[in-house]
Amino acid sequence: QEDTEVMDEVVVIGYGTQRKGDVTSAVASVKAEDFTVGKIGDAADLIKGKVAGLSIAKGSGDPNATSTIRLRGVISVNGSTTPLILIDGVEGDLSTVAPENIASIDVLKDASSTAIYGSQGANGVIIITTKKGAQGKTKFSYNGYFGVNGWAQYPDMLSGEDYMQVRREAARTG
Repeated sequence: QEDTEVMDEVVVIGYGTQRKGDVTSAVASVKAEDFTVGKIGDAADLIKGKVAGLSIAKGSGDPNATSTIRLRGVISVNGSTTPLILIDGVEGDLSTVAPENIASIDVLKDASSTAIYGSQGANGVIIITTKKGAQGKTKFSYNGYFGVNGWAQYPDMLSGEDYMQVRREAARTG
């Protein structure tokens, strides 16, 4: 006999899951449908501007550079200032997970993350949950970009002799 219940929003924490209403710490959760759309360089671009207190910036103009993440400003004078990043429970980097494979991103912003993850969580914790495969028919998806750099058609240009002739006529007709 089938038993179906409606589940409230759930937040993944270091030692399991809790209902969002029961969590007493500062948690922000961004689901896949709320991600930023457009050109996405890495996973950090998905939540840019979506979480209060989370600063995401590229350190240089290099398009292949990874994003610099700060949560609640600079915490340490000489230590690491980046938050702990967990991908499906394993410590990782935002450049190691494809943005299209992310189901949700949870951000633990306050000091209670230190109690769960130790000193590594002192600068906050970003928990990335990836999409899971499902049984049934196989599905394929493709994301691609195409760009053209340069003129589609070059304008017709005058030769030096033709240009001088036009200038002489302009000077004569004044």
